[in-house]
Amino acid sequence: MSIDILNQWIIPLVLTVIFLVFLSYRPNLMSKVKKSKKREKYLFLIDNFKISLGNWKKTILLPIILVILIDLFVMFLFSQKPVFYDAPLWFFAVTSGFTNPIAEEFLVRGVLLGLFVFLGWKLKFDGNKKHGLYLIGLLFTSYVFTISHINITLYQFTIRFAVSMLFGLLYLVNNRNLLPSIMAHGASNWFLMTMWYIV
Repeated sequence: MSIDILNQWIIPLVLTVIFLVFLSYRPNLMSKVKKSKKREKYLFLIDNFKISLGNWKKTILLPIILVILIDLFVMFLFSQKPVFYDAPLWFFAVTSGFTNPIAEEFLVRGVLLGLFVFLGWKLKFDGNKKHGLYLIGLLFTSYVFTISHINITLYQFTIRFAVSMLFGLLYLVNNRNLLPSIMAHGASNWFLMTMWYIV
């Protein structure tokens, strides 16, 4: 089995299934945790992985608009069009358009950035200390996200880092709701693919 198939297909698919199963069991898990002695800590950690529609303009529309503006700005800044990946459209639709945004947001924002939020909560940080910790978390998780992708050019590195910072901010601003970052991530992937065919 090639590394590309593992990275682009199997791992995102497995992580997406794990996340979706977790979401379906989340209410039961929360009710069981409420009986635990360490319920406050567990409930806080479980809350790192919520999906909530809420106000759709804030959780869906705004993230999509913001990420497209960032994509356009970086493309304009570098006078560059998106890089083409030699894959059929159906493969791109399933992986980059669906499973990858869910899997990557689950891992990078839910797990990694969620740990920074948990640390700030556990240490009872407030004000500047909390915001400083969140900034470190945003920079760290964006770097991890960026280097986990193929970055041949400075343009690729910059666009991935910029959108990753947005995904993290959306996660934090929306009270650890993963839906805005998943929507923005998927929209960015679809937009860049569409731009490759248009430009």
